[in-house]
Amino acid sequence: MRWGTGREATFWGCVGVAAWVGAFAPHEIWILGWICPGALLLLSRKARPGKAGTLALFLGFVGALISLQWLARVTLVGMPVVCLYVALYLAAFVYLCSKRDRETYLERVLYPACLWVALEITRARFSYGFPWNLLGYSQVKIPVWVGLSRWGGVYLVSFLLVLAPATLLYVAERWKEDRRSALSLLAFLPFLFLARVPIPEPEPGLFRVGLVSVNAGYEKWDQAAFEDQLWRHRFWTEALDPPVDVVVWSETAVPTYLLESDSLMEFMAEMARNSGSSLVIGTLRAQGHRTYNSAILLDKEGVVKDTYDKIRLVPFGEFVPGAEYLPFLQNWFPEVGSESPGKEVTVFEIPLRETDRTVKLGPVICYEGVFPELCRRFLLQDAQCLVNMTNEAWYGEGGMQRQHLATYVFRAVEFGVPVVRAANAGVSCVISPTGEILGRIAEDFGGVVRESFVEGALSQDVPWPVARTFYLRFGDLFAWIALALVVTWEGARALRVCC
Repeated sequence: MRWGTGREATFWGCVGVAAWVGAFAPHEIWILGWICPGALLLLSRKARPGKAGTLALFLGFVGALISLQWLARVTLVGMPVVCLYVALYLAAFVYLCSKRDRETYLERVLYPACLWVALEITRARFSYGFPWNLLGYSQVKIPVWVGLSRWGGVYLVSFLLVLAPATLLYVAERWKEDRRSALSLLAFLPFLFLARVPIPEPEPGLFRVGLVSVNAGYEKWDQAAFEDQLWRHRFWTEALDPPVDVVVWSETAVPTYLLESDSLMEFMAEMARNSGSSLVIGTLRAQGHRTYNSAILLDKEGVVKDTYDKIRLVPFGEFVPGAEYLPFLQNWFPEVGSESPGKEVTVFEIPLRETDRTVKLGPVICYEGVFPELCRRFLLQDAQCLVNMTNEAWYGEGGMQRQHLATYVFRAVEFGVPVVRAANAGVSCVISPTGEILGRIAEDFGGVVRESFVEGALSQDVPWPVARTFYLRFGDLFAWIALALVVTWEGARALRVCC
């Protein structure tokens, strides 16, 4: 195949990156999730590997700056580092796909799809990880596609989003040479759109949860504002009707060292007794010279029953990547925190009000839910529901809140469990194992319903988990197979070049 012109390569690169940006919130145009990989594959065919990769790196960096613009509110210096990190994966995809010796069906169609998944699992599992806006999340509004994640996680959805346009491009290239073979390949594409993965309907009645959000901004860290928002939390907690089994507050809803304050603990105990409910509270915890972002479980008498320390910290938000090895890096990013990661998952066991049963909850703090393998660890320890506590006021209004919500819709379906979210300035809601949002905290402003940066409470029944999914049993098996195939392909190619 001949090389294209520089203008063609630039055009398809711009289309691919623009589609990548538009596929996610705040735009959420799901069809662009299909166009993005196709356009990037055309870019890989229109320029030599070095030029194609460099162009993808530059355009991907610009696209990441747009899609992740909310990072600037937290760390203006760290934002371009994160965006460059994300763009490197787009560049690697385009560069490796542009190799001219890939002419067979396996290499022209299956290789790009496996490569995309291999790069996504690498983002999620290696280095410090930032698996945000993986391609499959663009289909969050299409239940058919979300349902496929029960078998291979979001990675399977990403695989199919690349496989379809790669097949169309291969058919177009082979049309004149072998029309019969091209038609046979084209015939399988409708099955992608007709595929249905049945999701069992969950039984109601696992437990009843109360969610509280007070829409506290930066000012919550000031003493006067802290006391005000603490009383607002208490007001909404005691106002929940009907009574609930457990009340969940957002991440750092108590932005101080709760366990070290006798007066605060008595305040919490009195509130627990008044509400007759267990409480899951986001706060800070100190141990020696280490500080942890934690979730604390209080029973209905206000007694501390368990704690969980956040394991996956936000890079350039809660820690500076590499500072544990090169401490001077912390001085370069003075606005970034220096919290310590937790070591072990903790499952909260909560007695129910009207029965002798208990329910087991997996507390997931902030963006830990973007790591499926971490959520799976809670569920393998018999958690029946994931509870996400997050504070999204840092990032301002924009697409971040909806981008974050999409990951938890996928976690619910992937693992077949309900997900409960208490989000300060984000979307506080209960998500069914089918991916349906059963209830949320929202406010009506003159006919415009807002679901983020609102204050209120929600009392909601949470359904039971459905049957254990394939993905819960075997985790990222599909993604690891894709990575192994890519390594095998590249190894075989290296041998051919050397020999």
